[in-house]
Amino acid sequence: MENDDLTTMQKHVLKFILLETMHRDLYQKDVEEEFQVRKPTATGILKLMEKNGYIYRESARQDARLKRIVPTEKAENIRLAILKSIEENEEAMVRGIPKEDVELCKQVLWQMYENRRSVCNCLADQEKERQSQEVDDVHGKEEHCEHKK
Repeated sequence: MENDDLTTMQKHVLKFILLETMHRDLYQKDVEEEFQVRKPTATGILKLMEKNGYIYRESARQDARLKRIVPTEKAENIRLAILKSIEENEEAMVRGIPKEDVELCKQVLWQMYENRRSVCNCLADQEKERQSQEVDDVHGKEEHCEHKK
């Protein structure tokens, strides 16, 4: 897979798609959540993968607005090569670093990720509460205006 048309990120996304679609339907939102990317980023990745013939998207049975991600035969044919390429890249990154240090690093990074996620969830909850309060304030003002009439 030296001279292919997939970036490292696309290889990871394709690996995720190939593994997950074996046992469930997969949608863009799943890619966004798995890789912690925003909608425009996921859209760009998936559009390129679709253009290059690795996936196609079809309307979901339950909701035509949702587009189910389906790997193509081309994607299935390179599954092992993708896994090998990712493995080689990961081996290159940790070359010369003791296994214990790599494991500690993974643990620390995972904890940082979890901390960040809890902060983001807290901020999102605060934003929802603020928006809800704004809606309540608007309704209160509307009722107050109608009482004046």
